[in-house]
Amino acid sequence: MKSLMFIFLLPLCLSSCFPYQSISKREMLSAENIREKLKPMTIHWIELKTGQEIKLLVTNVDSTYIYGEIHEKDSYGFLVKYPYEDKLENLAKNASKISVRKFNPYLTAGIVLFPVIIVILYVNAGAGFTY
Repeated sequence: MKSLMFIFLLPLCLSSCFPYQSISKREMLSAENIREKLKPMTIHWIELKTGQEIKLLVTNVDSTYIYGEIHEKDSYGFLVKYPYEDKLENLAKNASKISVRKFNPYLTAGIVLFPVIIVILYVNAGAGFTY
């Protein structure tokens, strides 16, 4: 029964292998940096200077504008999408941090190996005992 619990929890753990990582670690946010770093059809987490956080699916980035969809959850927990269009200069002025979901191999290895080691230790420790 406990091994079934590990099997069902493994996909949940693997879904956390894509944490958000900042695309502007040491650089100031400017329109040129944002244009280079934002990739179409990826989800970005934008933290504004006012403290508001926006989850943005970027659909297109051209020389002066960014286009996309803002993803929010309403009071019932349903996903609501709003169209987004803004100048890159405005985003550079108002954003304090922009993050993108990236694959982390170390986190993945730890999440996969930790339950396997626990199961091996659990099975080996209880192998000689009878109830």
